[in-house]
Amino acid sequence: MIKKCDYMKQIIINYLVILVLPLVIGLATRIILQRFNKGCFATILFAILTAIGWCVAITIPSQGSELYGLLAIQATAAFASSLVTGLVLRLKQKIDSHAHKSSD
Repeated sequence: MIKKCDYMKQIIINYLVILVLPLVIGLATRIILQRFNKGCFATILFAILTAIGWCVAITIPSQGSELYGLLAIQATAAFASSLVTGLVLRLKQKIDSHAHKSSD
C-alpha cells in the first residue's frame, strides 16, 4: 500500500524537474556565458528551443502523453530564466557604470 507522503514526494520531484531545474539551467547558462560576453547566445538558443518545443507540442497529437507539452514548458522556463537574468545583469552593469561616472 502506498502512503500519502509518497505521493507528495513524487509531486515535489515532478515540480523540481519540470520547473525548477530548467530555471536554474537557464540562469546558470546565461551567467556563465555572460563572463565571455556571449550571454545573448544562451537566450537565443533557449528561444529557438522554446519555439521548436511549442511547435512540436501543438502539431504532434499526443494521445495520453504529456511529454511534448512538458518539454515545451521546460524550454520556456529556461528561456524566461535566461532572459530575466540577462536583463538583471544588464541593469546591474548600467547602475554600476552610472555610479562609477558620478564618483569621478
